[in-house]
Amino acid sequence: MSRFKFETPFNCSAADLFQWHMQTGAFERLCPPWIKVKVLEQKGKIEDKGTVLLEIREGIIKFRWHLAHDQYIPNKQFCDYQLSGPFKSWRHFHRFIENGENSILIDEIEYELPVPPPLGKFAEALVNLRLTQLFKFRHEVTKNGCQTKV
Repeated sequence: MSRFKFETPFNCSAADLFQWHMQTGAFERLCPPWIKVKVLEQKGKIEDKGTVLLEIREGIIKFRWHLAHDQYIPNKQFCDYQLSGPFKSWRHFHRFIENGENSILIDEIEYELPVPPPLGKFAEALVNLRLTQLFKFRHEVTKNGCQTKV
């Protein structure tokens, strides 16, 4: 099992940070321009264990990713996990932590690649590099959105 963690402090409450993520269109705003994401099907919402089927294109790579949500705790956390897609397994925790008058956004991902060793270690390094780029973008977009809202 591989693990990835990215965290950023924010100048707003954890509740404000969480609510920004719950806004309509937040997911679309968090998609970087180098990855084309199309929502093919959505059932329910994050808070009621909804599911979403995505079509993702990055360069010449195209795949479908079916995700579900659980572990929803208002103003604290939610989780998405893979039902089917490019990983052997995937679980992404979104945590919103109070830090005095401010907050910390923590994205933690546990995943397994469908690639055996020794290629697995190389593939894991590539995935972690892409995740770092993705979450730098996402946290910057979130920071800009929360500063204008809060």
